[in-house]
Amino acid sequence: MPASDVIAAFKKFDKDGNGVISKSELVDVLKALNSDAWDDASTNQLMSKADKNGDGVLQIDEFVGWLFAAMEKDSSVADQSKFVAKAPEEKGSMIGQLFAFFDVDSDRCWNFQEAAHCCFATDGKKLEPSDWQSMLEIAPPDMVNKHEGKITLEGMTWFYMNPDFSDGFCIEKDYYTVWTKIDMAKEVFDFFDQDQDTFWSFDESFQCSKVTDDNAGESHTEEAFQWFLNEVTAAGEDKTKGLSRKTICYCYCHPMYAKLGMNVAKDHERMRAYKAKLAGDIFEKFDADKDGFWSFEESMECSKATGGETDTTEAMYLECVAVMQPDGDKSKLSKESVVKMYVEPKFECKVVKDHAMAIGGEKVMPVVGDK
Repeated sequence: MPASDVIAAFKKFDKDGNGVISKSELVDVLKALNSDAWDDASTNQLMSKADKNGDGVLQIDEFVGWLFAAMEKDSSVADQSKFVAKAPEEKGSMIGQLFAFFDVDSDRCWNFQEAAHCCFATDGKKLEPSDWQSMLEIAPPDMVNKHEGKITLEGMTWFYMNPDFSDGFCIEKDYYTVWTKIDMAKEVFDFFDQDQDTFWSFDESFQCSKVTDDNAGESHTEEAFQWFLNEVTAAGEDKTKGLSRKTICYCYCHPMYAKLGMNVAKDHERMRAYKAKLAGDIFEKFDADKDGFWSFEESMECSKATGGETDTTEAMYLECVAVMQPDGDKSKLSKESVVKMYVEPKFECKVVKDHAMAIGGEKVMPVVGDK
């Protein structure tokens, strides 16, 4: 049940079980999730924003407020506020990450094809060979290999940092454009990666095609999957496990696979619509009085049926409702709130599992475990 899942998420952070989340508990969990993204500075910033009463710890209402704010955050590529100029050290980090993502052979250089893939992913345009040749001529000699037609990481950094080329090289725009696509691709991948092994088997890939393709997966055969697996798997990767998360993210940014129909914006939208449909089914199942809201009793019925938290008190439930619906009913969860909690990955609500357990009958997708 969504509200109790939020309580469960709170308990994951509250390691000592004292009812509040300390800074050290917050740091431990966030760094375990992603040590690169959550350093001391970023966790301090998060803590200061979420800790509304300034007592140095997070109460459950502050925690839920932080989750709700994160859920509502706009991830649109068109959000120009994300493209504001960064400090040199931040730009350097962004350039390094962008460069590494398209440096498929990991030789710390971009060849023409790698640069062209980045150009397509960031601007949707074709990089002309003549433009690449001009870059090879312009860049400092010690940052290029003209014989092999490559530019080093230092060379691309030089272009991005040089104000003379600011019209064509904006790392803030390029980075956020690509990483918005990557974030959407990760969300699509993780939803269909039901056994959570960071690889797509044929069955998992097929389920994605059923949900996102116009032909409902009719052309997604095992032969087609095997061809694609052989085509896109990088040298040295284990093909026996299936399509890796990294590979899927890369393909969603690649012009060749865009021509094959890999449109991450479309697939992400359809995946979310699918999750919303399943969530709506769950909501209707337990909305006994059909008033468009879940009372505490109705939400606990869902929790019992789906194996969720059973020790949630009504007071804790109402705190969640108040934060989730600051301008709405404070006594019960609306259908919209329940659907959002299932759709947004931030809340970790397992809509496929809950749908299978609550609705019964044939499972929507194969579910392996409850991780």
